[in-house]
Amino acid sequence: MQSSFLEQSCNALLASFEPNQLARICILLPNRRSTFVMQQYLRQRLATPLPTCFAIDDFVPWVQQKTYTGSITLLLQLYEVFQQIDPRVTLDKFSVWGYILLKDLDHIDRNLIDAHQLFSNLQDVKRLEQWGKRTEKVMQYFQLWDNLEKTYFGFKQKLLEKEQAYPGMLYRSLAENMGTLLLNHPQYDHFVAIGFNALSKAEETIFQQLVKKQKMTTFWDSDSYYFQDPTENKAGLFLEKYKKTWASEQWRFESDALATEAKDLQIIQVVNASQQGRVANHVLKTWMQETPELLSEQKTVVVLPDENLLISVLHAFDPLFEGLNITMGVSIRNSSTFNFINLVFDLKQETKNYKSEAGKWSVKFNYRHIIRLFSHPFLVYFEQTQMQAYIPQTAYLQALVQFINRHNLFYLSLEDILQVCHLAEFQEHTSPEQFAYYLQTAEAFVPIFELLFEKWGNTEQVVHFFEQMIAQLRPEPDTLEQGYFNEFQKIVADFKATYLQLKKTNKALYKEISIRSFKTFLYQAFRNETIELEGEKESALQIMGLLETRALDFDNVIVLSANENTLPKNKKYNSFIPLDIARGFGLPTYTEQDAVTSYHFYRLMQRAKRIALVHIAPSDTYGADEKSRFLLQVENDWVHRNPQIKLKNWIASFQQPQYKLPIELKIDKNPTILQKIQQQLSQGIAPAVLNTFVSCSIKYYFSQIAQLKDTRKANEDLGADKFGTLLHQILEDIFRRQAEKNGQVGIENLRQELEIVEDTVIENLKKNEYANYSITGENYITKEVAIAFVKRFLEAQIQEIETEGSPFEIIVLENQESTENERPFKPQLSVTMPYTTAQGDVLSVRVVGIMDRIDKIGGKIRIIDYKTGAMEPKFIQMKDPAEPQFTTDPDADKIRQLWIYKYILAKQLAEKRTLHFGKHTLSQEEKLCSGIYALRHTEEKLMELNTDQVIGQNHTEQEALQAFIQLSETYLSQIITNLLDPSQPFEKTSQVEICQYCAYKDICLR
Repeated sequence: MQSSFLEQSCNALLASFEPNQLARICILLPNRRSTFVMQQYLRQRLATPLPTCFAIDDFVPWVQQKTYTGSITLLLQLYEVFQQIDPRVTLDKFSVWGYILLKDLDHIDRNLIDAHQLFSNLQDVKRLEQWGKRTEKVMQYFQLWDNLEKTYFGFKQKLLEKEQAYPGMLYRSLAENMGTLLLNHPQYDHFVAIGFNALSKAEETIFQQLVKKQKMTTFWDSDSYYFQDPTENKAGLFLEKYKKTWASEQWRFESDALATEAKDLQIIQVVNASQQGRVANHVLKTWMQETPELLSEQKTVVVLPDENLLISVLHAFDPLFEGLNITMGVSIRNSSTFNFINLVFDLKQETKNYKSEAGKWSVKFNYRHIIRLFSHPFLVYFEQTQMQAYIPQTAYLQALVQFINRHNLFYLSLEDILQVCHLAEFQEHTSPEQFAYYLQTAEAFVPIFELLFEKWGNTEQVVHFFEQMIAQLRPEPDTLEQGYFNEFQKIVADFKATYLQLKKTNKALYKEISIRSFKTFLYQAFRNETIELEGEKESALQIMGLLETRALDFDNVIVLSANENTLPKNKKYNSFIPLDIARGFGLPTYTEQDAVTSYHFYRLMQRAKRIALVHIAPSDTYGADEKSRFLLQVENDWVHRNPQIKLKNWIASFQQPQYKLPIELKIDKNPTILQKIQQQLSQGIAPAVLNTFVSCSIKYYFSQIAQLKDTRKANEDLGADKFGTLLHQILEDIFRRQAEKNGQVGIENLRQELEIVEDTVIENLKKNEYANYSITGENYITKEVAIAFVKRFLEAQIQEIETEGSPFEIIVLENQESTENERPFKPQLSVTMPYTTAQGDVLSVRVVGIMDRIDKIGGKIRIIDYKTGAMEPKFIQMKDPAEPQFTTDPDADKIRQLWIYKYILAKQLAEKRTLHFGKHTLSQEEKLCSGIYALRHTEEKLMELNTDQVIGQNHTEQEALQAFIQLSETYLSQIITNLLDPSQPFEKTSQVEICQYCAYKDICLR
């Protein structure tokens, strides 16, 4: 293969000049990466003194002893001028379109357009458009174009006075002052332009004049394929023009590589954008097998026309490709820096003012933004650097997030966050060593939190905030993020300098820059500016944007995102100058941009040996437009002109990894586990725990044996679980209140409660567990539904009393395990049953139950459970035989619950013959039943579990009670036997639908 273009240029340069002339030669190149490579070639061939090398964008301000002014400063200066011409334009409005105007002015100057003539034509066109539409709003709209010419000249004059400039202004200045600045330059006798293609009019004028005065030598990287007719290939659009006009005398270089050299070409289709990094990784590894020295030579590049792919591509590469070099322009909007800035603005935007009991006001911030900030890499890295000696498994910021989620803290002030570590609820979840760490770390975070949770009053405070944050927070060193962060630091410094200057020179504008307009300017800067990641290290593998490959050559080339609207870019045209006028005056449009992209694409393949072009199959996913027109040209034109090309089309597919763990996830019952189970059985086991074991034994292990906590997240909506708990509390309040007052609950009592249902619901919503919830939006709907449910249920209870002809005698309400046995309506309800283990040991098993309500009506004792979800009588319908249903059926959870509730009360009655609950007495001669009230379906009344069909009908109440207890203990013993059986490991349920809402499904990978 022929040598690279820069090598050819270097050799030609050294052959054309004597060694003593080289120090007074200035070499101009398209970008900094090609400048770096050219310097490497020169150092390899020459001792000092060497020619000076410049990227053109660095040379233009340097030769004029000027610098480019920051974009935010330029925008504020432009607004000052525009506002003087039209005072009706506000800063907030201008900030939306100011960047577009600034870009137009830059293009006008780069292309040496007669601004007076252009704006005059533009005014004429706009006057025709407004013909017959002379309303006040229309006139105000078209006034904008009438003001553009005054703005242009006034803006340039202002910048000259302040010795400031935008890039196009300096390009124009250099083109118009060639004699004093370049033709008689004191340091350089001769200039060399290497690797340029689409020159702006200012660049073309500079080069052309230098060539005419024999002060410049040009080296062009062209190929005969660009100039062939007939062809739709626009790659040679600009070079052909230069070759036919001013650059024709010594045209160097023109190869025939695209039409004659052998190349292995792959065109690869992927299903979605995320697969492209994996494809690139696969192609590189394949090439390494063919060429083991691939990583020892600097001849491989992965080109990303879409900068958004960078992170995903880096993550897809194997470790053997570490140390690669990245050279490309990327937007700061894709960075953690921008994410942090965005989070801060979101945090400050959603605040609430709270008044404490002491009358002190404080600002509180929304928990969602706080949690996101506490998870941000900058704060995480700060904690790591502050506390290098020891960081527990749950770091300080994680512990704060867990506390916020666990306690549903929706709005927090600075004081709230600083006090978390000192709360007993926080300390109970930490070891002494962890707690000491949290206290120390909390102290280190105080300055950061004071900044983050300070309320902003004006723009100056915002600028101060970001200055202080820049000083205290940093990304990890030697990472891509460092470049983004440094650029943001420059933007803040640039704005501050201009902002403080306005405080002295234009106080009206200074005051007009609100926090909102500052944010708009900042985000516009992020949207329009790119950060140049310009690695200058020698690396075998390069990752580059398409523009960064200018003048460089590689043996191995991979191009990703070869789809329309990415390669080339879409035909988006944002400008104040209409397309027809732009074309008429020679301003570049998307037509010229397509030609530029075409040149870079084909030039990249000129000297390459192996090429892989990756495109995404058309779909509605990100980046999946049609295959690039360049690929169609390659397939239908280029490969036919060069018979040495070996083309292979293939579709990438990746085999999904086969995870065996979820299928085979089993945990054997070792002696330690069996001992824990026995301990739990002795301490007390509830129906819910037994239901968990029957439905999914591995879930029982995670929750009861391993005691893995359910990772809760704060939720501002009262979900189904909270709704159910709320209704239970409301009904308990209602029935306790009336039972305490009247002894029984009758029709009149319930009618009184019906009148105050809304007050009762609201009062319950004020309790601690709900106090943080805002009763708006979905929560307001939840409140209204709760009111409706309670009213319908109370009306159904009234009907039931009317049917039975007697009031309810309330005996127990939501019994909780407590030492306060005599507390009204809250006794302990538990029993013990003997169980003989396989080893012959007798274990005393304690069975406990928390029942929503026990009452007596019509001579019947009823154990009641409230259900807020879907409920039908068939859910508690007993089958024959009943044993498998009770012991192994996951769908019989409600049957087990009601059965065990009835068993607990039945056994207590059998053992004591009579039970006393306050003023109430229960005897074993009374009929005992258990059932469910479905609060969604109050028309169903109480759905009772019918156990008579299991134990038979021909018994007295006492005999039936004993038979029921004996059968219950038989069934319970069978479940306990399964629980303690070492041959039955804990494993996943086969009923996958059970896993939908399981807290442990991520562990099982369900």
